[in-house]
Amino acid sequence: MSWTEPDSESILPHEWLAVIQADPELTIDLCNGQYFAVWNPDGEFSKSAHAWFDWDDGNIYTSNPDAATLVKLRQLAQILKAKIQGDDGETY
Repeated sequence: MSWTEPDSESILPHEWLAVIQADPELTIDLCNGQYFAVWNPDGEFSKSAHAWFDWDDGNIYTSNPDAATLVKLRQLAQILKAKIQGDDGETY
């Protein structure tokens, strides 16, 4: 199933907020919305620092993830029992 199609197994907003709250590497950035999280691994600046993840309509989004961000996405997907899918339907 494509991320663009409605899915009864969508991520609920409170599930996403619970993941953010439990992960010291994620911080809500209210300037970008109530579900927009910034990732700062170990509190250190790196190429992956300030990668972002945002919840909308049952999905978590980011843009142009590098290898380290994909690792973090896999961790988040495992916690949320979700899959990682790109814009063209490719899975990671």
